[in-house]
Amino acid sequence: MFLGYSISDRNVKSILSTIFDTLSHDKVEELKSRMWFITRPNDGKDKVITKRINLNNGNYIDIK
Repeated sequence: MFLGYSISDRNVKSILSTIFDTLSHDKVEELKSRMWFITRPNDGKDKVITKRINLNNGNYIDIK
């Protein structure tokens, strides 16, 4: 859990890159399904969106 950090923070990206580099493809998919990025909506309406995170190693992950 990362609290108070932007998902684009270089340290958060570094940690996520290291985790994803060590996992098998199946485990990466399982982890991605369990990751959530929570932010306050600008319009006051609740909604679920998918956000693409570019990792340090040139890979990316899509999280809800």
